[in-house]
Amino acid sequence: MKKFKMSGLLMAAVVTVFLTGCINVKDEFVIRSNGNVDQTTDVTVDKQEYLDEMQKLYENAGYKIGAKEMKIISDEFDESMQDESELSKRVIDGKVYYVGSEKNSRKLKELSKYFSDEEIVPYFDKETVYLKEKKGYSSPITTEIGEINLKGVYNMTIEFPKEVVSTNGEIDATNKKRVTFTFYLGKKAEFFATTNKKMTKKKIIAKIAKLNQVGKVSIKKVTPVVKGNKATAKVEFKKAKSATKYKVECSTSKSFKKTVESKTSGKTKVTLSGLKKGKTYYVRVCGMKENYAGVLVSGKWTVKKFTTK
Repeated sequence: MKKFKMSGLLMAAVVTVFLTGCINVKDEFVIRSNGNVDQTTDVTVDKQEYLDEMQKLYENAGYKIGAKEMKIISDEFDESMQDESELSKRVIDGKVYYVGSEKNSRKLKELSKYFSDEEIVPYFDKETVYLKEKKGYSSPITTEIGEINLKGVYNMTIEFPKEVVSTNGEIDATNKKRVTFTFYLGKKAEFFATTNKKMTKKKIIAKIAKLNQVGKVSIKKVTPVVKGNKATAKVEFKKAKSATKYKVECSTSKSFKKTVESKTSGKTKVTLSGLKKGKTYYVRVCGMKENYAGVLVSGKWTVKKFTTK
């Protein structure tokens, strides 16, 4: 058996409770007809579930865990929750929970940005809501006490100005304007709800794709300028549809594993510096814009090869 070490407790408490599955988060969004949204978030953390999971993790990693060690874990958890979160300690039926509630108001258009993430596709308007977890956080997290599979539950309730006519969530039997969907961390998820009889999930997915589209750049020419052993190159390209700025990268490798220079510009002419005489380079350009959620999206790369002679 390994000797118990305090270093295994250094994971942030709020992150750990998500990983060990002892947290339940409920978000309720009430969409007003004027475009405002009232949000209420309720969080509940079950301390005993956390302790049980941590004991299991340590024992599976070969540590000897007794009453003394569990007391350390328990005290550390309480201290972390009090210092690093705004949750309050509650005792319910003899069990210890950390609970909290928060209310916010925001514009409807801000909700898409609120949920935006590399792995999440969000869309919100007064009639339709779509949210997709593209991959699901299914891979375990490796720590010094072993692998932790992501768990936890996230419940989202949406109340529209009008009754929901189509959804893959659960419509409230007493209020057909309300629909609830449950996400389980570690699993893929997709949520769709609408009050528009003409809207379908397929149509909203197509709409999101169109809103995220950025046209492909056409590179007009690359003009190298050599001075001694050093060189620069002027890259000129045509405007791409809906692009507001451009990313330009230069590399000696066609795969662009390592770039010589990288620039972002709102112009269609960019000068690359730091090049060397007599070398073959690859330049690639893509258009970019902020989408409906305020997230930067990019079009496809266009690549051109040139030599500094």
